[in-house]
Amino acid sequence: MDVLRAFVALEMPLAIQNALREISADLKEKLNGLPLRWLPVENIHLTLKFLGEISENSLDSISALLEAQANTIQPFEIRLAETGVFPNARRPNVVWVGMDAPEDLLLLQQRIEMDLSRLGYPAEQRKFSPHLTLARVQRNAHPRDLERIGDAIKLLKVVTSAAALVDKITLFSSELRPSGAVYHALSQSRFAAAT
Repeated sequence: MDVLRAFVALEMPLAIQNALREISADLKEKLNGLPLRWLPVENIHLTLKFLGEISENSLDSISALLEAQANTIQPFEIRLAETGVFPNARRPNVVWVGMDAPEDLLLLQQRIEMDLSRLGYPAEQRKFSPHLTLARVQRNAHPRDLERIGDAIKLLKVVTSAAALVDKITLFSSELRPSGAVYHALSQSRFAAAT
């Protein structure tokens, strides 16, 4: 039985990708020389649920669940917001750009979380925080570099009005390689009236 590393996400429309490309270029310039691994913009997505390792046998039931949820929702607009770091500015691990989350997005994520927990996937204990990961701090980063990254992000004010409609949920597999993760769409479920 084959096992896949999988997650459920929203792919970013072209308008959002273009804005992320500009934001990343600006941040790369300001954070030049710091130990950051930047994600390719085409790999950036909004994770709704990380599943971890799943068997190929469970793909049909997960895809059916996502299809059922997609049928209950209309396409909605997402809008980029501020930049930040996780977990905090003193110990940054991840550089991200946030999203102004519409109620539909929050409800969709909660329903997917609840349905998948019924299939045996543990519910996430942390509150859902819609964000797009731009870069990860390298593991061997010096404390001085961590401080510089945190300080730089606190001072940055990224202003963007980028917005776009999302109209589908995607179940992805994630293949970890030395060069970074490679994602493959396993199934896609279009929202109601998004055909």
